Amino acid sequence: MTAPYVGRQVEVTGLTSRPDLNGRVGTAQSFNDETGRYNVVVSGELLALKPINVIVVVQGEPVPPAAAARQADPGRAQGGGAGPGFQPPAGLPPKGLAMAFAAVLVLVLGVPVLTAALLAGLGLLGHSAARREGGLLPALRMCARRAQAGLERLTGRPASTAQAAYS
Repeated sequence: MTAPYVGRQVEVTGLTSRPDLNGRVGTAQSFNDETGRYNVVVSGELLALKPINVIVVVQGEPVPPAAAARQADPGRAQGGGAGPGFQPPAGLPPKGLAMAFAAVLVLVLGVPVLTAALLAGLGLLGHSAARREGGLLPALRMCARRAQAGLERLTGRPASTAQAAYS
């Protein structure tokens, strides 16, 4: 396997055994072909991570707000912080608002149930990503970076976020 991330800054993601490391940024030092893992230095600690657990940090772009917040305050990584943006009425959770939106689409506008459910779910995902990342634009950048990382893993070649968005 080629190792396109060696020498680049990467963000740790998706670890279940060490969730405290998720969102941290380090440098991929090398790739071990025998184990199929990147050797990544994060805060002075050497980690052996699977390619699926690293996302390249695009040069010139700052570390995403969520990653910086998780490094500064690990408690926020569990969903504790509220980002800016739309806040549902008091006492109505976002899931309830999404269900109400789907009901309005079906009953008032005559949209098919499956379409309404998919639109409401997409809205709920967008809302939670915007809260987690600190706004809609950072959430869209995070999606583009993850699409870029997936494309790079799939092809084994470096890609830009624009290439990932249009592929």
